[in-house]
Amino acid sequence: MAVWPGKSDPSAEVLTIQVRHPSDAGWETIGRLAVYRRTDGAYSQLPERPATKSVDT
Repeated sequence: MAVWPGKSDPSAEVLTIQVRHPSDAGWETIGRLAVYRRTDGAYSQLPERPATKSVDT
């Protein structure tokens, strides 16, 4: 999980979560979720991005 400041409103936050699992070649990303949290505490899900295979050795 990572938390970043919002682009248009730096006091807002973008929370990103990656779900990964080990594979024969390393670690593979199987899912992502990104959520925007406004300064008033309201949440909204950001558009889905396709998961890409990433390998760490």
